[in-house]
Amino acid sequence: MMRPQIERTFRLVLGLSFLPERMRRWLFDKGTRAIEVLNATIFAIWGTVLLIDGRMVQTEHYKGFAVFEAIFGRKAWACAFLACAAFAVLGMLCDARRCKVLGGYALLLGALTWALLAMGFVAAYPPVNTAMFVYAAISVMCFLSGEHVMHTVRQEDAANNKKQGGEACGQTP
Repeated sequence: MMRPQIERTFRLVLGLSFLPERMRRWLFDKGTRAIEVLNATIFAIWGTVLLIDGRMVQTEHYKGFAVFEAIFGRKAWACAFLACAAFAVLGMLCDARRCKVLGGYALLLGALTWALLAMGFVAAYPPVNTAMFVYAAISVMCFLSGEHVMHTVRQEDAANNKKQGGEACGQTP
């Protein structure tokens, strides 16, 4: 019985839904595209570097990545990064609902990926590495932007359903 309330609170805090709509628009409307481009670019860079020469992950700073590489291998991870880059680019191609949803999910996938990368650098501690914090910050930005995009899509859906009298979702007016 408490689960819906906990989920609502979780979305309220992490999605910055407690902010007034004007503040959310100021914070995200102009910046989500830049974060989407950053997300896709970093995916493409990682994928390309791993595909061309994976010796990078054998250096001291990347020793935390041995676990990831042992699971599937370097080329599989390279292909996964490149697929995520393509997924993110597809989400930016148009302004239709499907593209917005795709872009939102790409940002959320990026948030998870960059958090895992940050943990890989933390696992290589010591020494302290700026990548620990940079990827953690990118992860937070991607998560907040992805949640904003998905929130905007839900709002647009609700407005469209209200205009149509709720027939699209089987609701009665």
